This record gives sequence, structure tokens and C-alpha cells, in this order.
Amino acid sequence: QPRNSGPLLDLRPPLLLYGADGAHILLLNTPLKIAAQDSQENLAKVHAAKSLIQGKMAELYPKPFPIHMHIAYFDLARQDVLIRNVPEIPGYADSIRKHAETQQGMVISGQLPQKRVQLESNPVPLTPEITRDVQSIARLKAMETALQEQAQLLQKDFGQRMGSRPEDWPHIPKSDSLGSIRTEWSSIDTEKAVDHLSELGIALSEVQQHHYDMDALFRALEQAGIPRSQFVIESTLDPHKLETVLSTYGVPHHAYASARPIVTPETSHPEFTRMKKEIERVLPAGGSPADGNSLAG
Repeated sequence: QPRNSGPLLDLRPPLLLYGADGAHILLLNTPLKIAAQDSQENLAKVHAAKSLIQGKMAELYPKPFPIHMHIAYFDLARQDVLIRNVPEIPGYADSIRKHAETQQGMVISGQLPQKRVQLESNPVPLTPEITRDVQSIARLKAMETALQEQAQLLQKDFGQRMGSRPEDWPHIPKSDSLGSIRTEWSSIDTEKAVDHLSELGIALSEVQQHHYDMDALFRALEQAGIPRSQFVIESTLDPHKLETVLSTYGVPHHAYASARPIVTPETSHPEFTRMKKEIERVLPAGGSPADGNSLAG
């Protein structure tokens, strides 16, 4: 049975420590693998806990009380603990707590969760022009699908006829290709390439590149007390954090991003299938290399 003592979301930190520099919230984790970045779920948990502690401290202390957030990861494989400091996302803590308390109040009062507040909008009427555009785009999508499938079949047919050695290819005039024949290589067959290296007496180490365990590197830096920030060569905006902060302060999504409608027909729709077959009937058919037919049919 819900109680009025706190929100449904558990805001209580697993561990709360006090020191001369303030309070320290510690969220404990034992993952199979420690990720390079903290998950959004864990960030939400520590921010929610901070909001609760801030509220309690405000009742007891007139002056602001510093509260620091940390996430502790127990590494099962190495049998050690990695503790990360969590930077605060402005406004995030209070936003999470208020949302949780609102949800609790609605459940206790027997109300179902209400729909999100809709932003003011100017509804666009469904005009004949919009209907025409949607139908035209859907038909073009059907044409595009049919053309892509036919082009893939013809390209495979063409490739089998030409072979895989550019030096053996015949010269194809520009009047036929309407441009040129571009050489596109497949990915390297490493087994064949390594065999050639062995024949040449070249060691594999000459062509190897090393991939590092970035999670382990970050752990080693933090355990050695070396801030990873000194190795940053470029900083970019975190889209999730940016959107979280703007949403927390009530900035509507359309104020900093634009939307466009994309017509996405279902390929299984009967009308889409009918249009696709109709287009395929007028496309050239390719033959196999063995039948001697021209690519145009």
C-alpha cells in the first residue's frame, strides 16, 4: 500500500557519507563489464537521491550544504572498486523528484497517469495538395524499391560477365555507360592476404594495428589519480544532456530542432505491392552469364 512519506521512485541513496567538504552520495554497482560512460539510469538515480538529500538538508541547515555524487563500480574480474565522480546536470535532480512525487500522488488518489501537457499548436488541415503529395511520394517509393532491386540483379549479372580483374575488362564507351566504369574493390580476404605475406617472408606484426581496452585505460587513469580531462583533444556537446537540460527548463523541442514528415509505405501493403509489380513489368530484365542474353533482355 503506497504511503505519503516519499515518492514511488526510491530516492534514497544506497550509501551516504558525510565529510568536511559536505555529503557524498554513493551509488553502488556490480556490472559484468564496466562501461566507459555512466548509464542514463544511474545518472538519474544519483540525481534523484541528491534532490531528496538537498530537501532534507535545507530543513536543517540555513546555508547551502555541498552534496557530491559518485558511482562506485565493483570489478568482479579484477576484484577492485572504481569510483567515479558524477557532474551535476543543471535542474535534472529537482525535475526527476517532482515527476516522481506527481506520479505517486496520482496513484495514491486512484488516478491514472495523465497525458503529457500538449504544447500550443496550429493544426494543419489535410488539404487535397497534401493528400496528392503523400500519394505521389508513396508511388515514387514503390518505384525506388523496384528500381533498386532490378539494379542489384543487373549489377550482379554484369559483374559475373566482366569478372573480378580490372586489367581483363573490355573498354566500354562513354556512350553506353553515360560516364565511366568505376572500379570498386571488395573488402580484403585476410586469409589469402596472409598467405601472400608468408610467401614474401613478411611478419604479421608489420601490418597489425592494436586495439586498446578503453574501459581499462580509464580505470587505470582514475585509480592513479590522473584526470582523463588532460587527454581530451576535442569536446563536443552531449545531445542527451543538452536535451535533458532544455526539457527540464521547459524549452520545447521545436525551439532548437526542426521536424519533417517522412512518408514510409509498408512494403506489405496491397497497394504498394500492386504499384511495385506494375513498375517491374516495364523494367528491362537481366539474364544469366550462361544464357548469352543482353542485359537489356
